[in-house]
Amino acid sequence: MRRRKLVAKALTYITHEGSLLVFRQPDFPGAGVQVPGGSVEAGEALEAAALREAREETGLTELVVQSYLGSVEYELKVDVGPPHLRHFFHLVNVGPAPARWQHTELSPSTGGPPVRLELSWEPLSTVRLDWEQDHYLEDLKQRLARPSAKP
Repeated sequence: MRRRKLVAKALTYITHEGSLLVFRQPDFPGAGVQVPGGSVEAGEALEAAALREAREETGLTELVVQSYLGSVEYELKVDVGPPHLRHFFHLVNVGPAPARWQHTELSPSTGGPPVRLELSWEPLSTVRLDWEQDHYLEDLKQRLARPSAKP
């Protein structure tokens, strides 16, 4: 039996003061509510990819990788291409951050033109994500609810 090739992706749950960082794409409203993430480059460590993608898509520089949450296979629902192996990470923003801001990702992994993103902090308790990006969200909430949990 032939194994199918999966494209490695690193997705990030970035938290700050009880909120999760999400974005919308004003030029593509159908893209829904997402978290920062993208393709892992050849030879790149998963944690390094998560941090790089988070910085590229948010413009935030004071991010710390807190933990690896796990991985899941994802079949593309709209785009054409191979399925993904999504690796989820918890990152913490340790610096200042506005409540809402716009950022342009200059080099999207699709190789296309720059992508405008509208970013905001949403309460972790009520945030909803699209494209099955919520796979480890409940796990993250439980980890953060533990008395010994770090930010």
